[in-house]
Amino acid sequence: MLIAKLTEENRIGNADVYKDLKRFLSRFRNEKDMGFAEIDELFLRKIEQDCRNRGMSEVSKSTYFRTLHALYNKAITEKYAKQINYPFSDFKISKFNTKTENRAIYWEDIQKIINLDIPKESDLYDTQQLFIFSYFAWVLILLI
Repeated sequence: MLIAKLTEENRIGNADVYKDLKRFLSRFRNEKDMGFAEIDELFLRKIEQDCRNRGMSEVSKSTYFRTLHALYNKAITEKYAKQINYPFSDFKISKFNTKTENRAIYWEDIQKIINLDIPKESDLYDTQQLFIFSYFAWVLILLI
């Protein structure tokens, strides 16, 4: 219902996040349906352990739990779940380390790409030209 509403509102990115959560929970529960009453702190800890066992990144874990947290809050607002059963009081999502390594490309590397002598017949030539165009278009947007 929520996924359909988000899709209808053209909020495709948000709909995809909820679809991913639905697939994840379905896999975790061996395709069995569940209600909000079944989501308690123990259930959250079991999911967390399953994520660790699968070697899931902290960012992915954080995304799943933040999405489940938001879904649970919506369920309370719409009377599908009860505040008294709220499992996120003691289960803190902030414990997941979501800091990522800086992945910026340095100007020296951009210059190397620009200065590469690639034959026009090569598939890499179009890739290089597209990269250069995209990079400078982005710089232009930042300057405007």
